[in-house]
Amino acid sequence: MLKTVIPFFGLFIFFPISLQAQDEKLVIEGAIIVANNDDPIPSPGTIRWNGSHFEGWNGNNWVLLDFSTLDEVDGDPTNELQDLVLTNDSLSLTNSLLSVDMNPFLQDSSDTNELQFLSISSDTIFLSDGGHVIIPSGNSSGHYIGELFGGGIVFAVWNDGNNGLIASLDNLSGDVEWGGIGTDVPNLGNGDRTEYYDGLSNTTKIVSAVGNNGGTPYAAKLCDDYSFDGYNDWYLPSIWELNHLYIAAPILSKILDSDGDNMTNGFLADNNATFYWSSTEHTAPAFAIYYRFHFAGTNLTSKDQLGAVRAIRQF
Repeated sequence: MLKTVIPFFGLFIFFPISLQAQDEKLVIEGAIIVANNDDPIPSPGTIRWNGSHFEGWNGNNWVLLDFSTLDEVDGDPTNELQDLVLTNDSLSLTNSLLSVDMNPFLQDSSDTNELQFLSISSDTIFLSDGGHVIIPSGNSSGHYIGELFGGGIVFAVWNDGNNGLIASLDNLSGDVEWGGIGTDVPNLGNGDRTEYYDGLSNTTKIVSAVGNNGGTPYAAKLCDDYSFDGYNDWYLPSIWELNHLYIAAPILSKILDSDGDNMTNGFLADNNATFYWSSTEHTAPAFAIYYRFHFAGTNLTSKDQLGAVRAIRQF
């Protein structure tokens, strides 16, 4: 055991010091007194032991030197770092001495177009104004009906949104014939169910059989020739695909008619259009099947009648 003498304010203080191995701390046996404990007005920064805790003099008061008071060192609770608490429209500090009303920071009468607070539950993110966003599953591409995507607007999805059908943003025509009034399209019109859902195959067969139709525009050829936004794989929908388009028409029409773009329109916007052509041929080769969007019905008519055309594509 060694002892050391430290001169302190004219006094000599003896500390018994235990020197252990070099990786040990310095161990001091006994109490340490810093400054004059009996001075009624000590200098700020003076430290003393009160019998249970260390105290420090901040110039006005003795304050405990423990973790519960480290956030308050000078008697003024307003000048240290505080936690923020948000309640309704008020932003408050943890010392409860200051709160800020956030309402004056709203730029207009609506509280839905400023920054909102987010909370999450299951697969849904909620905004403090009551709005919410559903988070797609990890395996989903997130495509949805009404989405402007792939050169048009999505009207049907499956496989968690990874696959679907897209319609052109406007009619390609409001008054065009089906085409090939005197032509029996091979492998079409025989009642095979694929004709009812595979418009892409139907279109290929029609264009191959009808050709240029004597120079007269016709439905399948308009779709086959259509190209927009870098996509050129459009076709005339089958009757079942056209039915999907009819079901989604209220959503799509509202979006397209309210976007301020006169190049995008809802369905049957053309004055002369009363129905949409499908690529599904009737068993009688002079007739093809159409869909009347006004009254939600299908029927057949002669191929030389004039109807509207909406191109679609797949993704």
